[in-house]
Amino acid sequence: MGVVSALAAAGWAVRLACRMAGVSHASYYRWLSPAQPGPAPGPAHTDRLQPHALGGQERAAVLKELKSTAYGHLSVHQAWHRMFDNGIYLCSLSSFHRIARAAGQNGDRRDQAPRKPRTVPRHKATAPDVLWSWDITTLKGPGRQTLKLYTIIDVYSRYVVAWRVEPVEDKALAAALIQDAVRSSGAIPRVLHADNGGPMRAGTTRDLLTSLGISASYSRPMVSNDNPYSESLFKTVKYSREFPGRFDDLAEARAYCAWFFNDYNTAHRHSGLNGYTPEAVHTGTAQAVHYKRQALLDSHHRRHPERYSHPPVAQTPPTEVWINKPNNLTNLSQTG
Repeated sequence: MGVVSALAAAGWAVRLACRMAGVSHASYYRWLSPAQPGPAPGPAHTDRLQPHALGGQERAAVLKELKSTAYGHLSVHQAWHRMFDNGIYLCSLSSFHRIARAAGQNGDRRDQAPRKPRTVPRHKATAPDVLWSWDITTLKGPGRQTLKLYTIIDVYSRYVVAWRVEPVEDKALAAALIQDAVRSSGAIPRVLHADNGGPMRAGTTRDLLTSLGISASYSRPMVSNDNPYSESLFKTVKYSREFPGRFDDLAEARAYCAWFFNDYNTAHRHSGLNGYTPEAVHTGTAQAVHYKRQALLDSHHRRHPERYSHPPVAQTPPTEVWINKPNNLTNLSQTG
């Protein structure tokens, strides 16, 4: 900067002198007239003394009215205008909003009744045709078309009591499914458990269950574990190696389901039944199957006793099945 000043004093143009010295002429001018420090910053706007602001007692009066019986259920806007019309003016509407916001009284100020938590559905079955579960799932049809698979399963035996495939999900079709299940099985369960779908909650469905003497049970909203047996069945249907993934038409879907559910009931060794078929448990023939299995184990034990530390025992089917089995079984109303 000293070189530029000397050249400028000798008559050089400032721009040319800056170019010769390799500095910006703007930097040179800032060097000649450095910026002067400004005044110290004052307090923030919110910290400044507002001589005309509402005092503590006035603010308290505003909050008292906002929480009163007459205005406590109203929005700040509604409360201010109704007070205005009732001859009460404490401050401007904007001040009303500021005071309410600072006290957490803005937004929805209605008294919200606490929601009663939904009761956890708990049911136990110790025999077939005591507790049924039903649900509806979607199957892929031709193009963008979808089909609806309705099923009712006996929770104790996992036996598919009734099913149907339809183009739509409909309460009348759901009622027909329940009637078919009762007619074909010749039994009426004590409880029919379902999720919260439209056909399950429909008045016609509830009226039908009442007329049949069946108690309706429902899962809690957004809790799929409350209806695990139907959900598990649908997974078995769709994870089968024979499942096509998409059906060409309604007839193909019905034909597949007819084959699948017959095979599932009569031939599928269910892990939840200790390897017995749903039909064997449902009809009571599982006991004969158990005797046969035990005899085979006994024969093998006699031939090779050195392979066993204890005599082998064939498992029997579970004697009870739960929906949401509690940890503490005392004072509990049970099904079956």
